[in-house]
Amino acid sequence: MKSDNIKPLVFKVREDSELMSFLTECLNGISRSKLKSMLSAKRISVDGTVTTQFNYPLSKGMSVSIERGARKSEFKSRYI
Repeated sequence: MKSDNIKPLVFKVREDSELMSFLTECLNGISRSKLKSMLSAKRISVDGTVTTQFNYPLSKGMSVSIERGARKSEFKSRYI
């Protein structure tokens, strides 16, 4: 049985930096390629806005959230 109410991980930015360096600091042990994969899958958001840009500038006080598990995508077909 799959749970749909999994809460995302939320981190507060304590100093100005870029998103990738912030993520590697917060999530030590996760490779850069895995982080880039998470960005391209739209699982990371900054202040509630999904971003895919690895060098997104972060300022003190912003919040970065990471969805756990795969992001659900809406089924799209040009035939239906």
